Amino acid sequence: MAPDNDMERTRLFRRPLVWIILVIAGAVALSYLISGGPTYTKWDTSDVLSNLRSGNAKSVVIEDKEQTLDLVLKNKVKVKGAETDRIQASIPAESMDELQTELDKLVGRLEVELQGT
Repeated sequence: MAPDNDMERTRLFRRPLVWIILVIAGAVALSYLISGGPTYTKWDTSDVLSNLRSGNAKSVVIEDKEQTLDLVLKNKVKVKGAETDRIQASIPAESMDELQTELDKLVGRLEVELQGT
């Protein structure tokens, strides 16, 4: 006599391990959806500033508290083997005034946002 497939399927879903795996997979999927989309790729400060100065930046976010500069680019660049249009660099606190002066000159060409104080 052949085993009843419906019976095997219902027995599978009665096992706690299956439900634990499904809950974990659901939590991972939910956290991915909530995380807010694409993240910024960390890159060398000189390369990020080079893209800013060359006019490849569409928008800039200065995160004062974290001392980072986030750029959304017009054209994708290759960073660590992957193409991205969102790059990030750490900016030393001593350079923030100089960076702000430079961004003030570019204000007409791109969207600049200052976060955190």
